[in-house]
Amino acid sequence: MKDKILVLCGDWNIDFLHENGSLKDLTDLLLRYNLVNTVQSSTRIMKSISTLIDVIIINKKYYMEPATVIELGLSHHQAQALPVLCKNHASVNRIILKRNFGDNTIREFEYLLEKETWQEVFSETEVNAKFKVFMNSVLHSFDIAFPLELRHRKKPLMNGWITQGMFSKKMRFLNMIKTQPNLTEDATIYVAKYKIIYKTVIREARRRDNDKDIQDANHKSKTVWQIINKETGRTSSNKQDIKLIWNSEAITNPENVGELLNSYFMKISED
Repeated sequence: MKDKILVLCGDWNIDFLHENGSLKDLTDLLLRYNLVNTVQSSTRIMKSISTLIDVIIINKKYYMEPATVIELGLSHHQAQALPVLCKNHASVNRIILKRNFGDNTIREFEYLLEKETWQEVFSETEVNAKFKVFMNSVLHSFDIAFPLELRHRKKPLMNGWITQGMFSKKMRFLNMIKTQPNLTEDATIYVAKYKIIYKTVIREARRRDNDKDIQDANHKSKTVWQIINKETGRTSSNKQDIKLIWNSEAITNPENVGELLNSYFMKISED
């Protein structure tokens, strides 16, 4: 992690505005690793209390300025924005090293571990030596089953459904007045109803954008699965190589794989 920017963020459920035992322990831990919380104002404002439980923590040496707290009108938690230094997008290498953790490679890893006798582990007498030999054996099988391979970064699908009107000033204003202690019952009901309409508009905009992507796509099935993976947070593998485990042997030649599959399914139909 040398010279790397470490970013830890999220709802930590520890209030940084009010002293308590958990905050003291966390603060000591952050200081020990030279980390700092960049959020310095309330991120959750209610009628009776304001708290700072949503944080962005980075290395102290890269701390430039406090994070900005933004009311987007989407949640009772306010958003946070923090500027960070990064490489120019055009200069970022589109080729990366990645391991393939597919069903076949996992089965191969299990097979390699089953073949291991662990004799060298048992022959050692000292605990640390046993552990070192054990880890070397596991990592050796790991590197065989999951080798590092060159992959091309996949261009992410852009969110075209977000418009200027989505981040409504009115919704931000209503979220602000909702925290006022003297708000009337009618006003509270109005804010709640407007928020439901606001979220419905967002869902409809996303649905229409997805429908348009599918309608305009040349390969509709592929686009559908791209949208599903995007919405569920899954990433698909770009690996194009064919690999078949046949009688505990890895077959990578496409012609041999095709012949084996052909003979297998022909035999199935005969049986």
